[in-house]
Amino acid sequence: MKINELILIFPIIPIIFVFLSILVKYTIKKDISPYTVFISGIAQIISGGYIIAHFFNASGVTKIPVSEFNYSILFSMDRFKVYFVGCYLVTLCFVVISDKIRESFDSYYLRNLFLFFLAGCSGLLVTGDMFNFYVFYELMIICAYSIIAANEKFYASLKYMLFGTLSSLFFLGGVIFFYTSHGTFDFNCQFNSNIVQILMLFNMAFIIKSGFFPTSFWVPTCHGVAKSLFSVCLSAFPITTGIYGLFYFVVLPAMANEITIVITFMKILAIISIITSAVFIFFEPHLKKAVAWSSVTAMGIIGLAVASGEFEIGFIYMVMHAFYKGVFFLILDDVEYDKKGVSSIIRSGKTTRIFYVISVLFAAGIFPAFTHFIKSNFSTYFPGDKIMWLSVMFLISAGYFKFTYKYYKTGNRKRFYIKSSILGVAIIYILLKKVPRIRFDAIMTFEFILFFFAYRFSKYFYHSMIILRDLGNRYFYRNLNNEFLYVVFLFLAGMLTIR
Repeated sequence: MKINELILIFPIIPIIFVFLSILVKYTIKKDISPYTVFISGIAQIISGGYIIAHFFNASGVTKIPVSEFNYSILFSMDRFKVYFVGCYLVTLCFVVISDKIRESFDSYYLRNLFLFFLAGCSGLLVTGDMFNFYVFYELMIICAYSIIAANEKFYASLKYMLFGTLSSLFFLGGVIFFYTSHGTFDFNCQFNSNIVQILMLFNMAFIIKSGFFPTSFWVPTCHGVAKSLFSVCLSAFPITTGIYGLFYFVVLPAMANEITIVITFMKILAIISIITSAVFIFFEPHLKKAVAWSSVTAMGIIGLAVASGEFEIGFIYMVMHAFYKGVFFLILDDVEYDKKGVSSIIRSGKTTRIFYVISVLFAAGIFPAFTHFIKSNFSTYFPGDKIMWLSVMFLISAGYFKFTYKYYKTGNRKRFYIKSSILGVAIIYILLKKVPRIRFDAIMTFEFILFFFAYRFSKYFYHSMIILRDLGNRYFYRNLNNEFLYVVFLFLAGMLTIR
């Protein structure tokens, strides 16, 4: 099969298995949906792996029109999209190795809906035109909030729907403005008129989707209440579509046209998002929501790298985030915790304890985690950057170590831990080829001391500032009205900035 044909088929694979599942259900009255989800995941991992291998070191953009008509649907692939495909494949790997398909999607209808969700995710990866992107983007969002609602988390589902709609409206406005100005939906073409206004609309759309401050609070609300495997899917890929949009629809056109003000605006929001999310992690009393908050930190780090022109470093970090966040959410199934007051983990085995600490190291970016070495390649400096990074590392580490732990032997999930370890080693081995340098310096010792300090004294610091407990809910995001006002404020601030 030719690579162009494989790219066209890639997003259709989950839909094929949806129809197969429906056919079997209504002909021989058997539910094969758990197997169709599993096999669809395997098929996309294999085909996606082939696409990555083909474009990993490629140059230029490969465009694949579906027909010869002027307004034909357009698919495309380039070496930067490879990282987003990799991020998606990491998500599928967890679907395949976790043995939680039946548990997290506990009905025939949910499993088929999940396949449509995967079709939306994979479709927007390979599309090359804005309208097609919008269709797949909407499919992904609609399926996501429907699956959350099926878990009877209606407030979270409503919030995901509303913020997804806001993002889509800004994006659709940008698409209409772009088409009337350029007469095409091809987002790889040169932006040459009404550039600043179009970029600002796209910027708003994907800042919301990336969870940048102050539009962050939908992330812990929605990711923190979904069932474990779907929490992995939400935090490992859909949120990174915001970075995808910022890169292709904002950063590349802005850099090509030397519009630095939009890039500066994005950098400032990214830095604020890194700092505020670390603070919210420290004061978050619910463990799963604290884990979800680290996605905002990661998006801030990736966004800062991308806005600074460090594209591959940011995308490498993105793939690693998909991996460690998947492990982080899935090991929470091995613990039980009291949701009143500070969550107290009362059940976890020794293996879970080890993987929990490793996940914290990766989330905080502290040596010897691979995320430390990725961040050490950032060449972007600003006043107080070292103090900021060290403070963020401490707050994230302390935020996860403030919980009370009691360990004892639990159910055997060693197979999952072995599989995820193999997956992690394979990902690091592949990404090492793209990391410019692995640096060892004195700051690593200081980071490790900081990590130990957070481990020993996090409870003391947390309880000494207990008045700030649940900081996000109590002071910043009291209700949906506040959150929508932040979106309005952000849009007005952006418009004033570009003027």
